[in-house]
This record gives sequence, C-alpha cells and structure tokens, in this order.
Amino acid sequence: VVFGTTVSGRPAELPGVEGMIGMFINTVPTRVRIPAGPVLPWLRGLQDRQSDARRFDFLALPRIQAVSQVPPGEPLFDSMVVFENYPVDESATARTGVRVEEVRADDATTFPWCLRAHLAGRLGFDLAYDPALFDPATAERAADRLAALLTVLADGFATDLDGLDLLVPADRALLAAWNTTARRAAPRSPVDLFAEQAHRTPDAIAVHDEDRQLTFRELHDWATALAGRLLSDGLAAEDRVALLLDRSAELVVAQLAVLMAGGAYLPVDTRAPEERRRTLLDEAGAAVRLTAADVTAARTATPAPHLPAADPDRLAYVMFTSGSTGLPKAVAVRHRDVAALATDSRFADGVCDRVLLHSPVAFDAATFEVWAPLLNGGRVIVAPDGSVDAALLRRLADGGGLTALWLTAGLFRLLAQDAPDCFRGLRQVWTGGDVVPAPAVRRVLTACPGLTVVDGYGPTETTTFATSFALTDPRTVPDTLPIGHPLDDMRVHVLDARLRPVPPGCAGELYLAGEGVARGYLGRPGDTATRFLADPFGAPGERMYRTGDLARRRP
Repeated sequence: VVFGTTVSGRPAELPGVEGMIGMFINTVPTRVRIPAGPVLPWLRGLQDRQSDARRFDFLALPRIQAVSQVPPGEPLFDSMVVFENYPVDESATARTGVRVEEVRADDATTFPWCLRAHLAGRLGFDLAYDPALFDPATAERAADRLAALLTVLADGFATDLDGLDLLVPADRALLAAWNTTARRAAPRSPVDLFAEQAHRTPDAIAVHDEDRQLTFRELHDWATALAGRLLSDGLAAEDRVALLLDRSAELVVAQLAVLMAGGAYLPVDTRAPEERRRTLLDEAGAAVRLTAADVTAARTATPAPHLPAADPDRLAYVMFTSGSTGLPKAVAVRHRDVAALATDSRFADGVCDRVLLHSPVAFDAATFEVWAPLLNGGRVIVAPDGSVDAALLRRLADGGGLTALWLTAGLFRLLAQDAPDCFRGLRQVWTGGDVVPAPAVRRVLTACPGLTVVDGYGPTETTTFATSFALTDPRTVPDTLPIGHPLDDMRVHVLDARLRPVPPGCAGELYLAGEGVARGYLGRPGDTATRFLADPFGAPGERMYRTGDLARRRP
C-alpha cells in the first residue's frame, strides 16, 4: 500500500536547522507491505523501516518519480497521512511572556482521503475526504472501521494481521437484520402442496398448451396413473428417471408423476448431441426413460391406489450445470428446495396466476415456470415451439392473461430494444443469468406502467433463485443493478478467505445458505465438499454454497 506522508524536512545533520524560520515540510511516498502473520513483529519492522527512510525526507517528489516505475504524469499516491506533532516550548511563555496557542483549520483535502493524526494528551484523528468521490456514509464507515482497528491493535498483539476484525457493532447489526428471512415453520414437499391445491380448486385450469388444457383434478389423476405404472415397473426411491420430452403438458405430468412415485426426474435437452445426452444419462445413473408416448399411454390407466409418502428431504430432480467452468456436474435438488422456491412470498397474491413455460427443459428456470404456478393455484402456459418474441407475448398477455415470465438478460435486452411495450399487462418479468442492463429496464418500465421488473440471481445449486431486486419506477433504476436481497428462508454471506463476514461496502466471496441449497453433486463427494461447506452462521448440520462470485453489500 502506497500513500503520502508529510515529513518535517529538517535533516538533523544540517547544523542550526532547528533555529531556521521557514516552511521545510516535505511530502514523500510511504510504501507498506501488510503480510499475514503476528501484528507486533510487523509493527516493529515497520517502525524500523520508517525510521531508516527518514534520511531521505529532503527528496522532492519529481526526483522520486524520476527513479520510480510510475509513468510520468501519474501520481505516486492518491491518499495522505499527516501527523501534526508541531512542538510548542512551554518554557518560552515563562521566559518571554508570549502566549502560544494552536489554531486548527479544517481545510478541504485535495486527495480522495487525508488522515490527520494529532497528539494533545491523547491520540486523535480527523479523516477528510473528497465529496465528489465519496458520500458521507462511506466516509463515516471508513472512519468507524479505522477506529475499531486501532482499538483492537491497542488492546493487544495476540492476533495475526489477517485475523483482525474490521466489523463494528453497526455492521454486525446490519448483517444480522439482512438475513432475517425465516418464514416457514417446516419444510414441505411439492407432492403434498399440489395435492392440497388440487383438493381446493379441482376444476381450475392447471396446464394448457396449444393442444389441450388440464384441470388440477385431471393433472392429478394423470400423474397418479403414471406414478403407479412407474412403481409397478420397479421404480425405487430416488431412482433417476430421464424425461425425453420437449416442453408440453406431458412434461408437466411426467415431472409430477416421478415425484409422486418417489423417484427423481432428469430433464434432458432432446436437441443436444446424442453423445452429450448419453454422457449425462450415464453420469446421472438414469436407468428409466420416459417419452411423450409413455406419458400419453398412461393417461387411461387406473390411478395408483397407494403412493409412497412424500419426504421433503427426498431427491426431486437432477439437473446438470452448463459445464462452462469445467465438466458438467449433476446438481441434486430435494423436494423441500423446490417447495421453498415455489412458495416464496414474492410469488403470492396472484403474481403466478399464469406463468409462461418456455425455457429449455434442462435449464433451471423451468423449475420456477412449472412449480411456482402449480403450487400457488395458478396456470402453466406452455409456449408453442419456437422462440419467444414480442408478438407472442402481446398475444398471451391480451388473450391468455399472462401474469409473469422469466427471460434471460440477453433476451430481455433485445425485447426492450425492439418492443419495450410487449410486456404491457403482465405483473412481473424476472430476468437475469447475466448482467441486466439498466437502460433496458428503464425503457420497459417507461413503456409498461404497473409492471415490476425483477433482477433474479441464483445458480443451479440453489434452486433457480437465491436473491431478487424488484424495480417499478424507471426514475429510480440505478446504473448498475444489484442482485438484491435473499429470498424467504435463504441467507446471503459475503465472506473473506477465512469465512468471516467482510464489512458492508467491501468486496468478498458470495455464499448462499438456507432453504433452496441443494443436497450437493450427485456421485461427486469431492466436488460437493469443496462447494457445499458447513455454515458457521447456521444451525448444526446446515451448509452454505460457495458461488465463486465476488460481491459487496451496497448502502
């Protein structure tokens, strides 16, 4: 770390220099290394090096710059530390009758930061800052943390430098409040939740595509019949069932049936190369495969009289990561994870009355598109073949009453650019998977009054969404969209390398905990142990997922 330091500029080897009148103060760059290790030896070494460097106090900055590796025109430092210890000879007052008083002037700094230390019975500090670069809250947090750090240093030297705690009480209170998201009394299974919904609204439409529509009763009976067939064929608990289906009503039936039978479904992209499909099926251990014909054939079968009891901790589905950072890994998601996502309070009050199912079946956004409407008494609207465009959205919003959908950030940007009014009539549009451009959000909100655009963030390992940030007013859309706050019963940690919380505003690695965090990677205990860690802030046995993303908490 390099910062500027003011020095007296009066070399002791110059005879009579202390009696000379004039401004000798000089500014020199100070370079400090902050390694891991004990504090006290570091401070002693720092003091020795600074004392030795004082013999160069007279060197002018241009001369230092000339021999440095800093390019001409670039500053050697951008912050200052000033120690104001000007000596006052108290005896002079008695000898001469002249009284000497100190007058302090709080001048504006020409540096982003300027720390002034002064000694008058006790050590005090003033922190000046450039208001064009920092707001008062940021400066106050920096000052509070410096005070906390100096207090820890003064209290003792038993700790290591990289073990120093920078959190102040206000930080701890904020972090505790941030993760106060508990809402549910106990985990549930989507099988039980769907059965309860079907009992409440048996004749309401649950799914419809271009060819048919199914009521909750019809969907329940069809799925129960298919579940009975799977059980009669020998399906055991958590056996993987590959779904070789495109998006359709049959796909929804198959997913529900597999869960009813106690198995775990594996959505397969039928458009993927045969070799990749075979690899993923082998990796997941999917011995059973379902096609559209299999699902259709079961519709006329007698519903199974007895199905296994639903277990919230049972495996619900297996979904592969993209493999963009290595080999694809099979994420093992439980019943409770699916139920936690679908019953989040963000999807209540009719938001999911009609949700568009258009994502590729092997993409985890499809989890939201199927289960959020079904478990909230809404309707899954299966998009026709082809890509989603403005004309389709207008038709579904006007004639089909579409209320919510998910779009990748790239598709959202394209639609916002070409037809920002195509979302008119919807209640919510969730988007993410990449940086969501602020200008696109402003265009859409301006063209669609009453719409909410939600920046949703979450890896496959945390069941589609972990955080969200809702926007309703184009005038309040920030230039950089945050990923928002944790969903119900989820917790967000921004930690350092020692898994300690970093102060708000500081960068750290993002960890996600709570409901929605998957069981791990199927058949990969090593990878699971690396990314799914014990949660030091949760109850015994709880884990958190290490995302690998850097984040910071904004004010």
